[in-house]
Amino acid sequence: MAEERRQSLMELARTSDGRRSIVHDSEMTMDFLLTNLQTPAHRLPGRYQALLFAALNSCMFIVVFNDLCTIFYAMEPSHSLCTPDAPALYSLPDNASVLFVNASRWMHINQTADDPAGCAAFNALPPAEVQHCDRTMRHHFDLSPKITTLVSDWNLICGRLWRVNAATTVYFVGVMTGSIAFGYLADRFGRRNCITACYIGYLPLAVTLTFVPYYWLFLIMRYFLGFFVQGLQSVCFVLLMEYCPPRYREVLGGVQGSLNNFGIIVLSSIAYLAGHWRTIQLCLALLSVVALAKPLVMKESLRWLMVHNRTETAKDTARAILKWNKLPVSPQLMSVLDRISETLQAERRVQSNYTWVDCFRTPKIRLYTIVQSFLWFTTLFVYYGISFSISNLSGSPYLNAILAAVAELPACAIAVLVMRRFGRKPPLMAYYGLCGVLSTAAGLLSFVGGDAVATVRTVVILAARFCLVGSYAVVFLFGSELFPTVIRNTAFGVCICCHTAGGVVCPQILLLGQLVHEAVPFLVFGGCCLLSAGLVTTQPETLHRPMPDTIEQVENPAPPPPPPP
Repeated sequence: MAEERRQSLMELARTSDGRRSIVHDSEMTMDFLLTNLQTPAHRLPGRYQALLFAALNSCMFIVVFNDLCTIFYAMEPSHSLCTPDAPALYSLPDNASVLFVNASRWMHINQTADDPAGCAAFNALPPAEVQHCDRTMRHHFDLSPKITTLVSDWNLICGRLWRVNAATTVYFVGVMTGSIAFGYLADRFGRRNCITACYIGYLPLAVTLTFVPYYWLFLIMRYFLGFFVQGLQSVCFVLLMEYCPPRYREVLGGVQGSLNNFGIIVLSSIAYLAGHWRTIQLCLALLSVVALAKPLVMKESLRWLMVHNRTETAKDTARAILKWNKLPVSPQLMSVLDRISETLQAERRVQSNYTWVDCFRTPKIRLYTIVQSFLWFTTLFVYYGISFSISNLSGSPYLNAILAAVAELPACAIAVLVMRRFGRKPPLMAYYGLCGVLSTAAGLLSFVGGDAVATVRTVVILAARFCLVGSYAVVFLFGSELFPTVIRNTAFGVCICCHTAGGVVCPQILLLGQLVHEAVPFLVFGGCCLLSAGLVTTQPETLHRPMPDTIEQVENPAPPPPPPP
């Protein structure tokens, strides 16, 4: 194995005529090719690139809709009533738990006031009375009488409350599975084919979920929605990066973060207007139908075509892009494409000799893998944990979500500017550290009563989420610059699995907050962020440093070049 790697690296280090590898030739790289497919004046993105970026970035709306819809799908009623006479719901005293009227049991459960007596009585009902109670149960939401959620549709109260959080966990298990599966499928069958397959799988499921009659069927369909949504997000991001010249990659991260916030605004607005979770789901699914037009403008990745020795198809694609951008077809550019194809195929042979085990084999790579995996885990775990708790904060959950999204719009742009000025490590430490302090403060404030304190706590929690938005813009770029070419895709696969594991765990931590104390989740969030801030100090700065190609370059790096003037 070691000899195979040595020979492959030698092959990568030079072309067939013995000259230096085109990977290191500034005029023969993939970046050079992408730059020359753009508009010559100031190297602005061409018409095709602009259209492709718009089409692929629009998948962020689908991702946000499905990742965060349970903020509104799972809102709990203020109180529930088990009675054959629904109007009596509004005449019962707020502190009632179990009442007996005319020898008939009427049960009133005050959800928001933490009613252990009512829940204990409900959980202790014999099977026959449980069935009767399920048929007659009514739920009241203080925000609006038209609201219907998973809780009210399937009576997920008291001892069944864990099922609400289980729905989110099952969805993120699907996300985790999709991140693993589509990493392989996109490399095997191409980016364009996988994106099309994801839409074909996602859209019927999204519409059908509106009419699902059973909770267990809802869980199954949410799992597969997570599977296809993550495939869509992962492959769209890969295709974007493979068509995006280096100078725009930092900006691309900021654009995606902004679209994420616009998606939250749209989701919150639809939830407020619709009320019923099934209506919300149908609206979100129908908004996604326009995505069916994407395959008409998408072309396969040039990199993927050349890696799989489909050089002539890659040339046809390059010619079509140049035609879209009204640029001439240069014979020299086609020659460059041939040279790049040779090198990319050599790179592929090198990478085939490495597995995920190599992410843990050597000291520095092992440290990078463990630390980056935890950073990625923390980012999603805390961000989504805070997002899912919005419905339990002081004030309207719709308004809280919209105001937080609007406030976060400049966060990604600020992160891009700060990264260019101060590098990757200082901003990331600041984002995690500040989020950790704010989350811990929010946990401690929950021990203090009063409406004014509750409002302050809401502001503190939303400020903590603002910090996580900034970390999103930094952490993925930071990871891509740390790992060497030969294991970069493999290391990303490990980190993405840990990232999506954050979505699997966070609903259970929130459930723990409901069962123990509402401070628990935020103290856990604060601890994870503070630990992440400390772990960032173990990573090297990557600003103005070339990305490594081999593990040897990471373990025994050359002295860094002086920063540009």
